[in-house]
Amino acid sequence: MRRGLIIVSLAATVAAVAAAFAGASQSTYPGGRGRLAFAVNRANVDIYSVLPNGGGMQRLTTERAFDACPSWSRDGKTIAYCSDASGAFEVWTMRADGSGKHRETNLDSNATFPDLSPDGTRIVFSDCARTCRLMVVDRATGKESVLVDDKAAEDTDPVWSPNGRLIAFLRAPKGGSLRGAQIYIARADGSRVRQVTKDRHPKGPFGPDWRPDGAVLAYASGGDIWTADLRGRTRRVTSDKASEFAPAWSPDGSQLAYIRRTAAVRQIYAVRANGSGARPVAPAIRGGHLAPSWQPVGPR
Repeated sequence: MRRGLIIVSLAATVAAVAAAFAGASQSTYPGGRGRLAFAVNRANVDIYSVLPNGGGMQRLTTERAFDACPSWSRDGKTIAYCSDASGAFEVWTMRADGSGKHRETNLDSNATFPDLSPDGTRIVFSDCARTCRLMVVDRATGKESVLVDDKAAEDTDPVWSPNGRLIAFLRAPKGGSLRGAQIYIARADGSRVRQVTKDRHPKGPFGPDWRPDGAVLAYASGGDIWTADLRGRTRRVTSDKASEFAPAWSPDGSQLAYIRRTAAVRQIYAVRANGSGARPVAPAIRGGHLAPSWQPVGPR
């Protein structure tokens, strides 16, 4: 998510690109708590998954490419992600075990931060070739269309609401960074855009994620995790000295996974929705973790 930074050039260094993808957002759908998918920034940036107890870690991408920003489908069988395997960042999908990789967009541009619609037929994503706008691709036809394109703003980090009726995203003044960004929502067709947050911190908000009931959004601001309802009423979840960002709801809505960054390491943690019981989820890895996404499995 960014987020933190907006990608404006494919010639950016891996470090700068990794920082941009650190806070990527995704929607979370109701269900049991499955695996967490996330990217790891080593010599190569690849996507891994791990059980919530930290066990069973699996590497899902192995190509010599920058693979990041994973997002689970509602049925927990598909992961959408972004990759520059073709030379430019495009949206891809793969099965939960990393097989069946398929390129979904052909913009030859800068397609990033994808999120699958609840019915799995479309993917919303950011296109940041020049300024950032929101686009949708139809998976059956491959047709790409513009969803939101405000010429005076940068729009990024789109995420479907669990019922598919709304899309939350970040909007910042035009100018190549997300300083001054706020969370907005729009109807699924891109209409009725309205602002949700009025955050005054220079480092936030970033990375919205819907609670599985669709009533609350989690986001990062000022190095902590917060929530906001659709009227903009906010609540702080974390408050320690570490920097915390990229929140992802658990499919049962009881926990939040996020990246916790200290001077020594950037690692995935989870915390109860009331802010208690913070604990590491994935093992610490040199290079650090990028934004998590939580797999829904089975009936709620």
